[in-house]
Amino acid sequence: MTVDTRKMYGLVRLNVAGRVREFSIWKVLGAKLRNIADNVTRPYIIMLTISLVVLATVATQIRKVAVSNPVNGLKVE
Repeated sequence: MTVDTRKMYGLVRLNVAGRVREFSIWKVLGAKLRNIADNVTRPYIIMLTISLVVLATVATQIRKVAVSNPVNGLKVE
């Protein structure tokens, strides 16, 4: 988990470092910090949401297999 957190931090840091000029222009044009923060975090929130949905789907399938009777699984073959 800590490795994933470090990777996500690295992605955000790289993204922000490459867009400093863009954010500076936004500030000059009157953008609030909230608007800039929303713009930076939106893609990562979407990725996190998708990964949580996938995790829930996988967990549901694992639970279904763990609760099922193994004899029924062998009868299918």
